[in-house]
Amino acid sequence: MQLASRLLLALGLTLCVHLQAQSNPCPISGDTLAEIRQLRLELLESRIDVQSQRVSPLDQALAQIKSERIRLRDQEQANATQLAQVDARLAAPNLAAEERAQLDAIRAAIAGPQLDEIRAAQTTIEKLEVETAGRLRTEQQRLEALQLRRNAMTAAQ
Repeated sequence: MQLASRLLLALGLTLCVHLQAQSNPCPISGDTLAEIRQLRLELLESRIDVQSQRVSPLDQALAQIKSERIRLRDQEQANATQLAQVDARLAAPNLAAEERAQLDAIRAAIAGPQLDEIRAAQTTIEKLEVETAGRLRTEQQRLEALQLRRNAMTAAQ
């Protein structure tokens, strides 16, 4: 039987169980109750599968974001090292005027636009990381709640 029609049957039988609990005549056999439990468990398993499919891409996205954050940090450190090397060369007393002008231009490029671009990218990636981590946490909590419900159902059987 298709899952949708089985679920409709389960809902109908569940309604019948509720009516029986209210002392209305609605005979239900133990086999029917077992079928209802099994259908509910299958539905829960299906929801767990769907929820797992939501978690996996978020987990992968977060890993990529962290990798990009590390790449940006390394790039910033490389720029800082490059800047220190340029500053060391600029501090040399016997530096020719033409070389000093070139080093000043290099320093301005490293300390200015390049650094600003890296920091802007870092800010963006940090915000994205926080948002993605929050969404991942939420989806993982939903998955865990479904798994706990499944475990409780299987333990009760």
